[in-house]
Amino acid sequence: MTLEHVQMFPLSRLPVLTMTAEDVCCLHWPVDPDELSPRLPAPLDLSLFDGTAWLSVVAFRATGVRPRGLPSSRGRSFPQLRLQTYVWHQGTPGRYFFSIDASDRLVAHLFRLTSRMPYFTADSHIERDGRAIRFDSRREQIGAPSATFETTVTVDGGTDGSGVLDGGDRDRWFVGHHRVFGAVGGTLWALDIDRETPSFRSATATIEENTLFEAAGVPSPTADPTVRYHRAWPMHASRPWRIRS
Repeated sequence: MTLEHVQMFPLSRLPVLTMTAEDVCCLHWPVDPDELSPRLPAPLDLSLFDGTAWLSVVAFRATGVRPRGLPSSRGRSFPQLRLQTYVWHQGTPGRYFFSIDASDRLVAHLFRLTSRMPYFTADSHIERDGRAIRFDSRREQIGAPSATFETTVTVDGGTDGSGVLDGGDRDRWFVGHHRVFGAVGGTLWALDIDRETPSFRSATATIEENTLFEAAGVPSPTADPTVRYHRAWPMHASRPWRIRS
């Protein structure tokens, strides 16, 4: 499917939850579709860019997480870490979450129950010092595979607006998958995410430890990741619904 195919789909569900993702660090790895495809639940199919599948680790600070309509001061804020790939379901593009690690225990437990997405509790921290964003996360969920991710992302051109990319086809393809899917208890669920396409900045990442791929049972990429950064990214989520095979 082309970039135009990804961008043509409107959202079909009204948003009920809102938040802003801050200091968003996206690390994208190319992977062999034949190795990744068996890890997807039916009826999802991989979405490919130039014949390649992608695994992404997205680390950020979730701020003002709250039901839509409430002021941001009533929301909760915490670091969050996602492992995802890009999929199609009945002609609609989306992202499949292998895991979502959140340092807010209440939110992780509540969202796992209500959104049916694979949330796990974790001890996570994020700090920004000039052009450097430091993120570390250690999963603490009882009964879940242990997973650790530690990285320092350095933004090219600074975090003040300089060094902004012009938004290539691959970057637009990554963010064009607005629907998200997750499986908890063997059942596949989906929800829609309403968000604008941001102006990313290029960046580099120094990864000290990463066991997310092993914990999820997905192939470990061998190439260096493509790294992108965005300062603040508002988004809204719909109610979840069950996907029936």
